[in-house]
Amino acid sequence: MFGLKNHLVIFVHNNELIWLAGRGEEQGRCLLRLPLEEVLNDESVAERITKVIKGNYRSLCIVPDHWFGNESYPFQSRKVNLIEPFLKHKLTSAYPEITELRHFFSYRYTSIIGEGDGVTAYFLQDHQGYELFKALNRLNVTPRQITTLAFLWMEKLSQIISDFNRDGTLLIHINKEECSLYFYFNGNYLFSRNVTLPAATDGMEGLMFEINQSLYMFSQKTKSELNRFYILSDVSYDFNSLKQALGHDVIDIDPLLTFSDISEDDELSCLNGVFDLSLRGTFLNVSHRQIRRELEWEPVQWTGIFIGVLLLLLLVGENLILGRMFRAEADITEGLYQKMQSSDGITLSDDESAVDRVLQTIEQPQAYDAIYRLLVSLPDGVRLKKMDLALETPSEVTLTAFVSAMDTNRLKDILTQLTSQIRHHFKSAQGFSVNDIDVRKDSSNNIDPMAPYLISLKIGLT
Repeated sequence: MFGLKNHLVIFVHNNELIWLAGRGEEQGRCLLRLPLEEVLNDESVAERITKVIKGNYRSLCIVPDHWFGNESYPFQSRKVNLIEPFLKHKLTSAYPEITELRHFFSYRYTSIIGEGDGVTAYFLQDHQGYELFKALNRLNVTPRQITTLAFLWMEKLSQIISDFNRDGTLLIHINKEECSLYFYFNGNYLFSRNVTLPAATDGMEGLMFEINQSLYMFSQKTKSELNRFYILSDVSYDFNSLKQALGHDVIDIDPLLTFSDISEDDELSCLNGVFDLSLRGTFLNVSHRQIRRELEWEPVQWTGIFIGVLLLLLLVGENLILGRMFRAEADITEGLYQKMQSSDGITLSDDESAVDRVLQTIEQPQAYDAIYRLLVSLPDGVRLKKMDLALETPSEVTLTAFVSAMDTNRLKDILTQLTSQIRHHFKSAQGFSVNDIDVRKDSSNNIDPMAPYLISLKIGLT
């Protein structure tokens, strides 16, 4: 829970999964690449997942554009609690064969031609997307968010083009061997196409044919003509010939991009220009409903932790002040006790009891230190619900927490990690095991297939 994790990007490209470092000096460096087929079907692939990647809860998965679909619906309200149930009903009715679709959709406000205000829903439609999510979850590398290059470029273009949310826009992104065409209308993603460029001459002819076909599809969908063209090329390209073929000005956006290329690898060059966005999470994406709720509650949780730490510091200060007061009182009491013994030889049981109470208070374990050790023992996937502290002898703390796990295997991994961390941080808990943890399903969330478990445990403050 408190471990520092680097941002990672999982890039699905040419039937491969490529893990890239997100931040730091190694930003953009390839950490691991595996065939997609092996990740989906080979259980032994878990042995190849490195420690840096495994359990990282800050990862983003970029999948092919065609793994996503979109549908637009007239809808006047802008209230989230009305829009989401409406879209959930519409999408599950339209795609009954995609049973998990209700967990993987997002939306943007739009204006529907001839029907006024509405919403466009973007959803994971390819079965490989769902199979990949389940496989990554089994490997303990579940991505927080799933997006596409088209969604990333939609956010980037909205930042660098002032009137991007008006009319139609085409971005032509040329790489060494292929070209991607991204079509947007009124600031929203419409569709995309990939064109293979085998040779310079044939490549131009093939590219122009695909652009003309796509422009016709654009006009059919939007009932308007596209007249705004932008281009970004990772290789030297004759823009003038493209302008002449299109009959429109084509604006090079490379000077408008402030983010440098992440890699010289031709396979990864398609990420150039938008990789910086993948670290901030402001772009269109989908997450499993359970993960999205956790992300929404994360700021609240960190605020609670901050307040808890602040209160803990106040308690520490109070403890130090009281400790000095108790020690002063102990010195006075002990001096009085010695004086009475030396002068009259009389022992008073009341004075002895007072001295014992003071000494017990001084020797009492530091509660704030034990609480901190317990908190840092919580692994990823465990979210604190309640903590009760008892300072009477024997002093102990009772902890109740949520555990997010899709299956019992994941739950066992989390509980094993938790017991190991507790034994590491508490000398008196060397015999602590999974059997000392009370586990039950959270009855308040029994509809969601990723419903968290509820655990309770008790640790002595020694």
